[in-house]
Amino acid sequence: MFADGLEIRRTLKLSVDEALQPKPKPKPKQLNLDRLKMIRCLLMSFVIAMLATGGLGSANASAEEIVRYRLPEWKRKHLHDSAKATKIGDTLKKIGCEVEKAAHNGHIDVKYRCPEWKQLDLDTHEEAHKWESWLKEFGFQTEHKH
Repeated sequence: MFADGLEIRRTLKLSVDEALQPKPKPKPKQLNLDRLKMIRCLLMSFVIAMLATGGLGSANASAEEIVRYRLPEWKRKHLHDSAKATKIGDTLKKIGCEVEKAAHNGHIDVKYRCPEWKQLDLDTHEEAHKWESWLKEFGFQTEHKH
């Protein structure tokens, strides 16, 4: 009985001593190396995707190619095809030009000008060159920026 009582005291003493000692602070969870590599990979993928799609660029730079144009003085095209005259007049209006049409002597005059600088924001270099060529054909001053 004495031995059992001694054993019980030792157990109780150990329990009391354990209870009185400050509990060790739990270690903060540490990210393992594999998890860090995965997070790094995801972040790099995100940055690359944003750069590739222009997501990190300025809000004003929505197009890759810009063609600026102006035509301060009136120009005139003499056309014999009314559908073509209408199409040219409509295109010039859509890009912000002043346009006047008049039919006389068997042809149609499309008169146009654009005194202030305007710009077209285009997606491809090829598209920009097509517009630049068309504008120059119609007498416009042009600037092509990348």
